[in-house]
Amino acid sequence: MQISRYQDIITKIAPWLPGCEQNFILQQLREAGRVFCERSDAWEHDIPSIDLVEDQEDYTLVPSWDARIQRILEIRINTEEGVTNGDEGAIQDQDSYDFSPPDTLSFVSASSSDVTDGLDVRVTLVPEPDSDDIDEWFLDRWEKGIRALALSEMLSMKNRPWSDIPLSAKFLMDYRNALNKAKAEIARKYKKTTNGFSASG
Repeated sequence: MQISRYQDIITKIAPWLPGCEQNFILQQLREAGRVFCERSDAWEHDIPSIDLVEDQEDYTLVPSWDARIQRILEIRINTEEGVTNGDEGAIQDQDSYDFSPPDTLSFVSASSSDVTDGLDVRVTLVPEPDSDDIDEWFLDRWEKGIRALALSEMLSMKNRPWSDIPLSAKFLMDYRNALNKAKAEIARKYKKTTNGFSASG
């Protein structure tokens, strides 16, 4: 049986939840992780490099995780020479492409040549429901916020052995502080546009 990525967090918050089964705590942590990703756009992920194909406008984006793509952060197009030299491609303007959920990236103008690994796409992800598949760096970075949201939700439940409304409010504030911090970090890196983000100067 695979150990949940949330297992360490379950151990940390269980003392606040007397009589609560671990499976229920895990369920709440999964949901808290999804909500934090949705509201913060903080789980950044680089899609594995894609081959550019001459005259092809549409490309399918496949994340390396059991997660859905929420937003495009940045798109770079490279040349054969650039790929060979290890250079980063040129950032594409938001007006040059469109993203159609769940996974289709469409360019206004197709590539004029074939370039192996010539397309690089950075996105934000949200875990699929009931999935423990979440990047360790993200969980390490925002564990406190995810943990606080799960605790706030569970402690606010009525007529449970662990019910504690005042403590729930305290953890809700902790969650909101973490969420605002995550949003601020993304805002410093990217300038939000209509369908996604573009890199800031």
